[in-house]
Amino acid sequence: MSSQTTDRPRTMHWLAAFISISSATGILLAMLGYGVALSAQEKFGIPYATVFSSTSDLFSLGGWAIVQGLAQLDRLMTLGFYADLWRLVSPITLRVLSLVAGISLVGGILLLAGRWIARFVARQSWWRMWTNNAGAAIHRSSPIARVVAFLFAAIWTLVGTPVLLTLGVVLIVVVCTALAVVPMIGMEAGKSHIDAWVVRPTICFPLIKRQDRLDVRPAIEGARPSKIPAASCVAIAKANGQEIRGRVVFSTFNAIVLYDPVSGAVRRVPTNDGTVEVVGSL
Repeated sequence: MSSQTTDRPRTMHWLAAFISISSATGILLAMLGYGVALSAQEKFGIPYATVFSSTSDLFSLGGWAIVQGLAQLDRLMTLGFYADLWRLVSPITLRVLSLVAGISLVGGILLLAGRWIARFVARQSWWRMWTNNAGAAIHRSSPIARVVAFLFAAIWTLVGTPVLLTLGVVLIVVVCTALAVVPMIGMEAGKSHIDAWVVRPTICFPLIKRQDRLDVRPAIEGARPSKIPAASCVAIAKANGQEIRGRVVFSTFNAIVLYDPVSGAVRRVPTNDGTVEVVGSL
């Protein structure tokens, strides 16, 4: 019986930890997806709010940012990656660090000054005499005690309230600034994906027949396979007979953002009433 009682709190603890981690992961993924939507607006001018329509769409867009990050894991060994990362977050990071450093410096000076003043005043004979009399008056609940209590409350209200409000505002600014870094990372990942896999390629992914996919040829020793960047191209056949073609920029659960490299047109096409077909050319 005691073993079951002990196991139950442990299970609840692990369950609570799992829920907390899942919630935090979902928030980060949604913020990355928001940044990816911002990248579509910055590169093509399409309003970011039209790219997604639900939280699940943000999760889907966040997956693009994660895939783009995993594709560049080899850059972790280069100094250029950290230089680009610092250039991305330095404007916000430097401001936050300057704000925190300034508040810490002012707070430290005020704390040291307050301790020095308190020690200096405590050594004075008049202070000891006044505190003894005030303590006796407070103990007797005399009118002096009420005046002292009122003055203390008034001073605390006048001094403490602005300080607490300032600290609260600073805390909010720091948290919001830290959270703003995540969408910026998603936006940079989205821009990198658009440049590398949407705008830069000169061809679409070719359609490969079954026999060609099964035909596995041995690698030639010393030969390097040439890699040509290719875009993912689709044709969406709507129920009314209209067909829309373009390169896939981003896709969500019920829509695809397409880019036409010839005309430069960008549109978000719902896929609820259409059929998506992969094509080898536009």
